[in-house]
Amino acid sequence: MKILHLEDNDADAELICDALRHDDAGCEVTCVATRHAFLEAMDRGDWDIILADYSLPAFDGSSALKLAIERHPELPFIFVTGYLGEEKAVETLRNGATDYILKDRLNRLPQAVARARREAESAKEKALALQALKDALRDKSVLLQEVHHRVNNNLQVICSLLDMQSDAAAEPALASALQATLNRVRSMAMIHRLLCANGNPGSIDFGDYARLLASEISSSYGTDETRIRIEFDLEPIFLDIDRAIPCGLILNELVSNGLKYAFPDERSGVIRITLKQCACSIRLSVEDNGIGLPEKGSPGRPGSLGLNIVDILTRQLGATLETTSSQGAHFVLQFAL
Repeated sequence: MKILHLEDNDADAELICDALRHDDAGCEVTCVATRHAFLEAMDRGDWDIILADYSLPAFDGSSALKLAIERHPELPFIFVTGYLGEEKAVETLRNGATDYILKDRLNRLPQAVARARREAESAKEKALALQALKDALRDKSVLLQEVHHRVNNNLQVICSLLDMQSDAAAEPALASALQATLNRVRSMAMIHRLLCANGNPGSIDFGDYARLLASEISSSYGTDETRIRIEFDLEPIFLDIDRAIPCGLILNELVSNGLKYAFPDERSGVIRITLKQCACSIRLSVEDNGIGLPEKGSPGRPGSLGLNIVDILTRQLGATLETTSSQGAHFVLQFAL
């Protein structure tokens, strides 16, 4: 064990060395007496512990402690001094000293040194473990971002193929079905794109996502924005991928449903998307002031694929979906926070 000892009294330095060597034959002590020598020794040596007198003629122990913490904060620092009042002792410990030993009680020094060294080694091991954990988390984050990037790219390829197939479809019904499928895939691709771009591959701001998704859906249907206006009341609520994807698909179906069916015969109107946190739940609603749902247009009715999808995803989320058709269609999805 290599010890740096700041002491200007040769006799005291020898007594302290004897106390240490009596308990540990492998102890190597280097004694310095001035600020200059102390700084040089700290810079060139690989020390395990620092011992220091509190009062020296031209250099005091408090300054030595400050310098040691600035250069080597991991090193244990023990004051070995002739006298240190209670107030000063508390102050030194508060300022970063590991311990203090009075010179008339040097029999305590070996145990104090051994304990300080054990604690320093334990702290070093914890620091290394923490750094390893941070490195692992960083690597995981990079890997997740790469996964989201690749998934997004693959989904974009699928979107391109569906778009080409839709354009080539001779039957309007087939083209419409392909367009609906294309929008569903796009809603999932957008989540992976945002997860890759926002620096946090674990969750996305669903409020930002809802705004972007509604804009893309409106554009895909060639909606006249002066005739059908989409309004937003969105709180910044973060969802992980397991909930963002089903919520995104539900939002896609409900917004698409409003754009396609709520305002026939060139009617004008508004679709309003709201996202709120209410106590311990999240509330997502899509409401319009259009013609409302026909009697057979409730969620889950056979033949309505989009609303069947909404019903399935609602149960997957463990959510509830309230549907009303008074002065327009109103869908309110609510699930636990």
